[in-house]
Amino acid sequence: MSSIYADYGSGWYSVLLHRPGDLAPYGDHFVYVDLASGEVAALRLADHASAGDRFLAWQFPLHTGLAFGGVGQAVIAVTGVAIVALSITGFYVWWRKWRERRSARVRATSRLQRRQEPGLRGTRAAARERTVLESRHSS
Repeated sequence: MSSIYADYGSGWYSVLLHRPGDLAPYGDHFVYVDLASGEVAALRLADHASAGDRFLAWQFPLHTGLAFGGVGQAVIAVTGVAIVALSITGFYVWWRKWRERRSARVRATSRLQRRQEPGLRGTRAAARERTVLESRHSS
């Protein structure tokens, strides 16, 4: 027996039982006992549960690693560390690409501004223009 809960609204005790082979460490089987007479009012055994009830019963043991003992807990721990590592590295990769795109945008903007300056100083176009002007003046 794992736990007993008195439900005065419905008039019975809920007794949670742990039997060998149960997934959950606290048990999967319920016995409902009448508060007044002490007789068994109902049983809810995991062996006879519907597919949906069995699915729900597996959730806690799977997510905590209890379903497969120490190996299951190790798998859950490694999976948790992997999720954190993937989140951190994913953010880092995104941040580096964002920073590179941003600096490329800044470089392109500054090049465009230099081309639009009067005299076109320091650009290839300015050098070509000076060469053309010099060749015209020397002829």
